Parts: sequence; C-alpha cells; structure tokens
Amino acid sequence: MGRSVWQVLEKSEQQLPPPLIAMLIVWLGLLFFSFGLLAPANRTALGALVLSSLAMAGALFMLLEMNQPFDGFIEVSPGPLETMLDVLSG
Repeated sequence: MGRSVWQVLEKSEQQLPPPLIAMLIVWLGLLFFSFGLLAPANRTALGALVLSSLAMAGALFMLLEMNQPFDGFIEVSPGPLETMLDVLSG
C-alpha cells in the first residue's frame, strides 16, 4: 500500500508543459538563426556560435532529463526510496 501511495505521488508531480518546451526550442532556434545571419563570416564567430548552441542544447537536454528522474538516459536509483518505504512499513 505504501509503495502505491509513493508511486501515485511521484506520477502526479508537475511535468514541464510541452508548449513551454516547444516555445523554448523555437525561441532558441530564432535567436541562433539571427546571430548566424548577422555575424561576420569568420572562424571565430562560427566557433562561438557552434559552442554556444551546443551549450544551449546541453542545457535543454539536462532540463528534460532532470524532469524525469526515474527513467531516461540518466537515472536515479529507486533503492533508497524503497529502503525508506520498507523501514516505514515495517
């Protein structure tokens, strides 16, 4: 019974709304498109644009991964939670 209560509580947590994620992706895409359009055509500007876009992609990836801690590419072990439930129920 205790495990099902914790599972319901874990599932009921607020997820990031998909329109927010879509808006963020579109905004970042337009931002980097305008930077690329207006930047001078040299290696330094291209390198800075590529590095900053990779940093933004990494930040978005981490945001999405931290939103789902028990599944995904990076997982949090449910072991401590299960141990706590055993202690509380026993």
